[in-house]
Amino acid sequence: MNAWIKAGAILAGYCLAIFVAAGVVVVHYTLTDGPEAEAESGMRAAGDAFLFIAVFGAMAVVPTVMALRFLRGSGWFWRALAGLALVVACAGIAACVVFGLERLRPFGAPDDALASWAGLAVIPMLLSPFVAGGFGLAWLMAPPSGARRLLLLATIVEGCVVLDAIAAWAPALLRR
Repeated sequence: MNAWIKAGAILAGYCLAIFVAAGVVVVHYTLTDGPEAEAESGMRAAGDAFLFIAVFGAMAVVPTVMALRFLRGSGWFWRALAGLALVVACAGIAACVVFGLERLRPFGAPDDALASWAGLAVIPMLLSPFVAGGFGLAWLMAPPSGARRLLLLATIVEGCVVLDAIAAWAPALLRR
C-alpha cells in the first residue's frame, strides 16, 4: 500500500471519529434540552466538551494505531514523541502541585496569581486520563528503544496525575 493511501485512510479515520463524536454530542444535547440545562449552560458546555473528547478518543484509537504502525520505523518520530510526552507529563505534575498548593490556602484568603493558575491547572488534570491512555498506546506501539522507555515513564507519570485528580475530587463527589 502506498504512503498516500495509508495517510488518506488515517485521515478518514480521524474525520469519522470527529463526525461520530459530534453526532453523539448533538444527540445528547437534544435529549437533555430544557430549562434546567439552560440554567446551567456553562456546566452543560463543559460536559458536552468532555463527552466529545471521550467519544473522539475512543473512535480515534484505530486510526492512531494505524498511524503509529505506519511510523514504527521512523526513529526521529519516536524520539520527538517521547520528548513531547515527557514535557506534557511534567506539565501534569506542575498542574497537580499548583492545584494542591491552592487547596492548602485558608478558606476566604484573597485571590492572587496562585488562584488563577490553579483554575487553569484543572484542565490538564481533567484531560489526564485521555493523555495517559494515549501515552500508553504509544508505548505499546513503539519499537524497542530508549524512546519506548521514556514513553512508559510518561505514561506512569500521567497515571499519577490521574490518581492525584481522583484523590483531590473523590471526597467531594462521594459526599453528594
